[in-house]
Amino acid sequence: MVLNPCDTARIIALIQDGRSQYYTARVVGVSRRSVQRAVQRFRETGGYTRRVGSGRQRCTTPRDDHFLTLTMLRNNDTTEMSYRRYGVLKLVNE
Repeated sequence: MVLNPCDTARIIALIQDGRSQYYTARVVGVSRRSVQRAVQRFRETGGYTRRVGSGRQRCTTPRDDHFLTLTMLRNNDTTEMSYRRYGVLKLVNE
């Protein structure tokens, strides 16, 4: 579960107040593992915000996405495999 900075600050305040992780999880309404991760992240970084992840690399640009959407809407009868065959769509693994 993704915690917002307000919830994370609340978790840290309860933990520093001497409350258990189980109690804190029940009060905030998240899993105990989420509390553990929030406390660990706070100890590592000293902040409440999430670390930026790299995520999966995009294989198309937003402009390409727009073009593909318009093309597919215009040609309702064409399948995805035929688009891939002609190189309009690229597989993510390529």
